[in-house]
Amino acid sequence: MLRGLWEFRPINQKTLGFLMNDELLFIDAHARDKNWLRVASIHGHVGYVPINFVEIIQNVDLPRLLSFLDEAIRRAKQDRNRSLDCLLTFRDGLVASSIAPDEMILHMESEIKKLRAKSISELSNENSNLRSSYQVSFFSSH
Repeated sequence: MLRGLWEFRPINQKTLGFLMNDELLFIDAHARDKNWLRVASIHGHVGYVPINFVEIIQNVDLPRLLSFLDEAIRRAKQDRNRSLDCLLTFRDGLVASSIAPDEMILHMESEIKKLRAKSISELSNENSNLRSSYQVSFFSSH
């Protein structure tokens, strides 16, 4: 599970808006851009959020996770939301998994930490490259 660090307003139909302290359920990482995570909200919506706008909620147990997911599914059904299939598939996979629930939660947390570290590293490299190209162009023009 994740918690919003700041408010995020959706930038397109694939992104999911949330408020500071909103809880979100991690589903998976974006296939091409690891700076974005696909999550579900308690309101039954699924979408992408920037990895640097969320933090991991520590010590979440399976009953809490399933309770959150069941509420999201209930609301998606009530609203006839297009996210319903994704939520049901995720829940089925969670329940049917042969991996112990605690291990699965730890695996999710570990995956998010790795993605966040990679995201920070890539940003740092981009900034370093920008500084280098700025220095080269500055010194070559003076």
